[in-house]
Amino acid sequence: MNTNGNIYTVIYTTVVVVVVAAVLAFASETLKPKQEANVKADA
Repeated sequence: MNTNGNIYTVIYTTVVVVVVAAVLAFASETLKPKQEANVKADA
């Protein structure tokens, strides 16, 4: 596999972005109840 090609770079970048987006979405949904509890505690 040619790791210096443009297609490899685009595919690699796309995979990294999708993985990071999935991790952030999971974290956001997992922490949502704690975020809402903190908002109620601040008010």
